[in-house]
Amino acid sequence: MAQCNMRSTCIFYTDRMDDMPTAAELMKKQYCLGEFEICARHRVEAKLGSTCVPKILTPEDSRWADRIVAGT
Repeated sequence: MAQCNMRSTCIFYTDRMDDMPTAAELMKKQYCLGEFEICARHRVEAKLGSTCVPKILTPEDSRWADRIVAGT
């Protein structure tokens, strides 16, 4: 299975949810090491660049990512 090529610079992958390690590992497995194409952070960065990805955006924030990409 393909892995997200943005893992090394993604703050979610490298430095998020320290207080929730089980949830973080599940999301990392699902998004970063699995279906990264549906990750909200990946979608925004792929379309607009890393500077447009809010620090608090999680992989599951699809609606927010859609609004960011749409410019609304």
